[in-house]
Order: sequence, then C-alpha cells, then structure tokens
Amino acid sequence: MWGKKTLILIFIFIKLNAYCQNYESITVIAKDFNGKDVVSIKYFNSFLEEKEFKIDKNKDSLQVFIDKATFFQITNLTTDHIKSPILLKPGDTLIISVSNKQPYIHFKNKSALEIAFSELNYYPNLSINNHSGYIIVNGKKSEINQILNETNKKFEQQLEYLKKAATINDSTLLKQIINELASYRMNNLLQPFNQNIIEKSDYTNLNKSYNDSIKYNMLLLDKLYNDKLGNTEYLKALDSYLTFLCRDSITHSNEFEMLFNASIKNFVDEKRDFLMVNTLKKYKDSKPKGYFEGIGKFYTICNDTVKLNYVKDKIDDSLFVYPKLILETKFWNFELNKEETWAEILEKNKGKILYLDFWTSWCPPCIGEIPFQKEIYKPLIENGVIPINISFDVNKNKVNKIFKKYNFQEKSNQYWLQDPRVFARFLLTRKLNEYELIKYPTYILINKNGKIITTNAFRPSQFENLKIQIEFWKKFYNL
Repeated sequence: MWGKKTLILIFIFIKLNAYCQNYESITVIAKDFNGKDVVSIKYFNSFLEEKEFKIDKNKDSLQVFIDKATFFQITNLTTDHIKSPILLKPGDTLIISVSNKQPYIHFKNKSALEIAFSELNYYPNLSINNHSGYIIVNGKKSEINQILNETNKKFEQQLEYLKKAATINDSTLLKQIINELASYRMNNLLQPFNQNIIEKSDYTNLNKSYNDSIKYNMLLLDKLYNDKLGNTEYLKALDSYLTFLCRDSITHSNEFEMLFNASIKNFVDEKRDFLMVNTLKKYKDSKPKGYFEGIGKFYTICNDTVKLNYVKDKIDDSLFVYPKLILETKFWNFELNKEETWAEILEKNKGKILYLDFWTSWCPPCIGEIPFQKEIYKPLIENGVIPINISFDVNKNKVNKIFKKYNFQEKSNQYWLQDPRVFARFLLTRKLNEYELIKYPTYILINKNGKIITTNAFRPSQFENLKIQIEFWKKFYNL
C-alpha cells in the first residue's frame, strides 16, 4: 500500500548496462499522483543550461535524453519538498510517487554499491547535496590548508564508504561513481573561482600550495576522463579552472577577452570548444569589447557541428531576423491615437538607435524611473537615440492615468501592448515559442538596422553609464 500523498517517494529501476556515450533516454513515470501533485525534475545539460520537466497526474510519463551519468534534482512543487541530487545513467527508469513523512528512496534491482551511493546524503560528512561555497579571505597558508584538507578528507571518506559496498562485479560502476565524486571535489576546490562568488574572494595572492593543488587535481581529473569532457560537475569545474588560469590578470574591463582567449591558448579540441561557447553564452547580454570578434574566432576554430549550431541558434544575434508574426504585432500609439505595427515603428525610425523600455503601472521600479525617463528624453533624441516606451498593462486606461499623474507633456514614442508574451519573449530570446520570464523594467538597445544589441541596457537613472554603453557600441559594433 502507498502512503499518504505529501512528499516524494522515488523508485529507481536501473539497467545494469555499461556506461553509454551515445544519447539514450531516461524514462520518468508518475505513480499514484492525485490531481494536485506536480513534481519538477531539473538537471544541467552539456551546455550547462538548467533544464526542467514537470510531471503530474495528466502527464504521467516522459523521456529525458542524456549522454552521461547526470545528477537530477527532484522537487514536489505542491509541498516544496526537495529530494537530494540523484545520479542517473542513460537507460535508467525513474518511477516517482508521492508519500508522507520524509523523502525516501526505495531501490529495486540495485546493487549494494548503488544503494550506498544514494545514501551518501544521509551523512553530513559524506553529503554531495551542496557545494561548500567557501571563499578565500586573505590567502593565508593556514586558511588554504584547512580548505584543502577538509575537501580531500571528505572525498577519501566517500570513497572508503563506497568501496566497502562494492563487489568484483561493480568495477565499471565504481569507476563512474569515482569520476562523479572527483568532479564534485574539484568543483568544491574551485569555488572561489565560481562566477557567483568570484568577487568575494581574494585570489590574486594565493599561496603556492593552493595553486599547485588545483593544477595537480585538475590533471588527475582529466586522466580519469581520458582527457575527454566529463559530466556537468566536470564542466562547472572546467569553467572555474579557466578563471583560475586568468587569476593574475583578469579585470572587469578585460574579463571576456581574457577568458575567451585563454580558452584558445590553454585548451584544445572539445574542451576549448566548450569553454569558447560557455564564455560567449555568459557574456551574451552585456556584449563587452571583443565579443563579436570572439564569435568570429569561434566560427573559424570550431569544427563541432553541434556547438556551431548552438551558437548560431542561441547566441549569435548577427543572423537574427524578425518573423512576420513579430513585424505584424500591433501597438497603440498614444500620440497618434491609433495602432501601429512593429514593422511601421522600425521603418519610421530607420537609421536611428532605439532604446526600448518595457514597463507596467503596477511595477514600483518602473514608476521610479519615470522622472529620469523624462529627464533624459531630449538628450537621447539629440544624440540620435529614440526612446520607445512600451507599457504591458492590461488596458491602456491605466497608462493614461500614469501620464496624467506624472504630467507627461510628450507622448511621442509612448506605446501600449496588451499581451506582451509573444513579442517580448521573442526580443529577449530571438526565438518564437521560447519561454522567458519577462522582468520589469527591461531596457533594450536596437541598432540602426533594427538588430537587437543588448537586452540588458542601463536604466534612465543610470544615464551616465547608459551614455558610455551607447558610445562603446557605436565605436566597436557600429551601433
């Protein structure tokens, strides 16, 4: 009998087949869900993009394609209960049900080693649930040694626990698991160079023991994978290792160029290609100096069809064109008191830089920008930049109330679009039918030819930075 439905109970049936390098599906099946149960399944793909699938009573099965053993995060969205990361291999079947009390993993047809690995998270000193997230405060030898010792000690304890459960038939599986844990340890050691906490760590004067340990452990990890790309934990570590290599010369002004060129200088083949793609992806919104030159270098160097198509499809905006559906999107023009299409707006502003503002009357930060918006209107126009303010309120009467409240005398280039989902998401992703959360306010720069330059422009209240941003792109990218 199944228990009451409040938390996640997971049954994993594993095919005991060898590790598969080709893409193969993981089958996910929902069992005993009621009408309210919704479970989220998240993982990172080979481009370090977080992917999420949802399963419920109506959608009771799905397939997820992976080419390597991958950690999956399972969350019951109804109760917000999260299951510790679960390692799944191509060909595995995951059966999810919902039960009361604590999350519990029940295994059927699993070896003692697989069960032992799943139980690591039950022990705080062995857990792989979260990265340590440490930072380096002053680079003292004592601090560094403590970090190295704690991380390595945990890794050794994990191996000791797992080896006790392994049998002579588990050699292939044990190697896979050791690779996973080694990647995880390397990612922990490289936490100060993780993009999320890099600014908090003092890594310019690291002592020799830390630097040598990082290089040595990365060399060992590469040997485990025979100098091939590993799993997503390995990819995260490789990305942080790139920053580690640039630690003595990287600054805010040259960050992109340093990382991108270091990818080419220090790596070859698939590692180099992955790091080039990942660096282009991270700086897509800001497009700093050298960005488009970097895209050109990538096309010249990379021979991987999958990565080439990914850059063309997801990153390179120079190939971007507006679909007919977007060009025919109709906006209400408050100055002319009539509708205009996006094609008409682009045509009448041809040869001008457009500064788009997505806003709503219910968004406090949007309203807070209005005084600055009015202040910079004339200076922008004088410099060949046309402000286009687009409200996404439910009806245009709300917009008129804002005009009246804030005494808007100038209503040119003030527009309203009732349903922003298709238009706004296309501008944010350059793709139709691609989901993207619309944040308010959002500021977008479009060049003289109608090409989107950035969806992360500075706000009106940051006018000095906005001017620098516009002048920079005028100089380097013919904005």
